[in-house]
Amino acid sequence: MKKEERLDRAARLLLEGKAAEAEKILREALGEHGSDPDVLALLGRVLQERKKFREAEEGYRAALRGEGDHPGAVRGLASILVATERADEAVVLLRNLVEKGKGDAGVWRDLGVALCRRASETRDPSERLRFYTEGGEALERALGLGGWDTNTVLSLAGSLAAREERGKVLALLEGALSKIEEPPADRLRILGDLLLYQVMWDRLGEAEKTARTMAREGAGDQVALRRIATALAAQARAMALSSPEWKKRAARMADLLEGMVG
Repeated sequence: MKKEERLDRAARLLLEGKAAEAEKILREALGEHGSDPDVLALLGRVLQERKKFREAEEGYRAALRGEGDHPGAVRGLASILVATERADEAVVLLRNLVEKGKGDAGVWRDLGVALCRRASETRDPSERLRFYTEGGEALERALGLGGWDTNTVLSLAGSLAAREERGKVLALLEGALSKIEEPPADRLRILGDLLLYQVMWDRLGEAEKTARTMAREGAGDQVALRRIATALAAQARAMALSSPEWKKRAARMADLLEGMVG
């Protein structure tokens, strides 16, 4: 079987949730084709899906030794680095990709996320603001290139909120709701973030309206609604612990969530 055929088959299996089968095919491909960057990059993605993160990182790094700016390997490795508090290295890798003209919407989104995570990892206020600003600019570029993508929208909202640009956060999320109609789970995620920010910023009348909208739109997918409500409740509890003034808001959030899911 040719390398391209193995890659196509492994990618299809991965989409079908058959990561173990995909891994087997890719390891066979490595035995026949050697340390091929395309095979190694996809193997890294498969291993990451199987939560074999150390092996996945090794696969991505091996791919980059063969092709230093392989987009799939860079993005995969960057996602692991961001998740393991090594965002500084992720930023370097993704910026290098952008500088070489390989910055599509996904790369710009990943760069924005990495910069925002880098901001959260520094204690210097001026550095934190700089990273959040640069991260926001990268995420705006991603939106411009790829349209209204839910993950990009939510990451950009987080960047704006970190800079206390409250009006822009609310306008962004409300605008996203007018643009993103499907899938329903994505709308629930956007509504959930909108609800959290409204409660955080004492816009309780608006929050009650958002909660009613979430309950109505989530009526057909109670599993997704409960999952998002559970995540929001956890965020509210964490914020209540970090700030005395947030205790009452967290209690209000709990009331809204309880009314939403019954």
